[in-house]
Amino acid sequence: AYRPKKEAAFGVDQDKLSGVLKRAKKEPIRMKAVLSNVRVGSMEVTIGKFSRVISLVDVTGIPDPKLPTLTIPGKCTVATKALVDFFKEARELSDHVRLTWDGKELAAQAEGEVDKVSDAWEAKGTLSGPAVTSLFQLDYLENILKRVQSEEVTICLGTDYPIRMEWETETAEYTYLCAPRIESE
Repeated sequence: AYRPKKEAAFGVDQDKLSGVLKRAKKEPIRMKAVLSNVRVGSMEVTIGKFSRVISLVDVTGIPDPKLPTLTIPGKCTVATKALVDFFKEARELSDHVRLTWDGKELAAQAEGEVDKVSDAWEAKGTLSGPAVTSLFQLDYLENILKRVQSEEVTICLGTDYPIRMEWETETAEYTYLCAPRIESE
């Protein structure tokens, strides 16, 4: 295994890299970053005989993302596929979805002008206080779930709080935040 003599920070377009990695079945994947002082550099991704070079993103001056410190009262873990399937159904009649966590079940509801769709899943987790519920833009939640590469996702939820979705792979931990859709009275 090659280990560089000093650390180097670089960025890569996640959508481009994900598109290339979708080609992999059981072939080994080889990634090689070529960094240079003149320009940012590139990354060569090889899958079997297929190869693609992706330009890297200059991260100079980009601060590390600082996650806000939030004390979110509810946390549960559910199957990713269950949420993806529900969001597909909800998409047919609404542009938003309500998530509710009562300490035992995570429930989801979406309403159109006349039609409604709902589902609930038993989940493991914690809840400090009464049940929590928030409304979220469906597009945003779907875009987050497209990136989930694990069978389960952990959801941190509070009433009118941002939702925090977390999951792990063998190589990384991921955290996404999404602001709630505030209802006017």
